[in-house]
Amino acid sequence: MAPACAGTSGAPAGQCLLRILLLSSLILFTTASQAGARWHWDAEFSEAEKSGLADWIRHSMDGMAALFGQTPGTFDVHFHRSEDRSEAVPWGETRKGGGRHAHFYVDTDYPWSDFRRDWTAPHELSHLLFPYLGEDSRWFAEGIASYLQYPILYADGVLTWPQVVSRYEERFRAARAAARGTASVVERSREGAAGGYIPIYWGGAAYFLHVDQQLQQQRGIRLADVIRRYSDCCYQPWGIDAAGLIREFDRLSGSRVFSESVAATVAAPGFPDTDEGLRWLLRNPPALIEAAGRPAP
Repeated sequence: MAPACAGTSGAPAGQCLLRILLLSSLILFTTASQAGARWHWDAEFSEAEKSGLADWIRHSMDGMAALFGQTPGTFDVHFHRSEDRSEAVPWGETRKGGGRHAHFYVDTDYPWSDFRRDWTAPHELSHLLFPYLGEDSRWFAEGIASYLQYPILYADGVLTWPQVVSRYEERFRAARAAARGTASVVERSREGAAGGYIPIYWGGAAYFLHVDQQLQQQRGIRLADVIRRYSDCCYQPWGIDAAGLIREFDRLSGSRVFSESVAATVAAPGFPDTDEGLRWLLRNPPALIEAAGRPAP
């Protein structure tokens, strides 16, 4: 590309600098406008429904931007009508073949306030920040998305921080009750559905609670800081498992917190203890970044 002031010999230095700044702003605006969500309507929705559903996803993106300083970049969002009428969003999933795709199965007969309070969008969009890790690494992939879903709702102003911690307490209590026997979370994850999804998801979340606490106490940083560093430098959609991502997160955090926390939580017999971590978490809400013109709560 030719210099911004090429062919303008004799132009004042200030005028030349202004042209460079204007060109840079145009490039940045174009890049930003191309990023974000692309909508796919895999069923018939009215224009009002489309607007409401898109706004719901944008709110989750605002929460992610406030928590991490960024969103998953360019990704595709698919909306389906759900045959299950039990709640606003009975099901969601992500697919990473041929790009990053989030699918939501929705019932728009529910009020939009139900969508705003629902955890499915923050959970599924969190998955898009990380690679596909393989079935044996389900505890890590689902654990980190489960751990992040409520702070994203907090960052978007939907939940207070005490409400976030209360949601964790409820989830951990239910998972501990479902985790019969002495099998570790990692062992359950290898068994798949036979291991029980609730103990796998929330056992993984217990690992990230422990990691978050140790990062703050040992390094003065939080899990969100490590995720931000990873997104800035190292995201790849395939070709890594939980062990590889743990090594990468150790490197980015300048610690061994991620690797050492495995033995203390998900590799230990039974369901991990979360009482001390939850007491710490209640006292330590994450620092938020003002995002999209919306002040952090």
